[in-house]
Amino acid sequence: MTRDAALIDELWNLYAEAWFEQGRDDPAVALLKVHADSAEYWTVDSPKPIALIKTVKAMLTGERPDVATNTTVDL
Repeated sequence: MTRDAALIDELWNLYAEAWFEQGRDDPAVALLKVHADSAEYWTVDSPKPIALIKTVKAMLTGERPDVATNTTVDL
């Protein structure tokens, strides 16, 4: 973890600005360096209304909703 102001300035953008009320000087701003061997992500296959119905059904039945495809990639 680092709070290197020069590096924060280099990486700062409008997306980061939206999360920190005090901007770059917010005490919560920090950078993390992560080394990863793989990553996992989900892609929603169903339209939002169908995914919502499937999720509510799963909540009522205690099952897992089948609304996304899960993929793992090696980095």
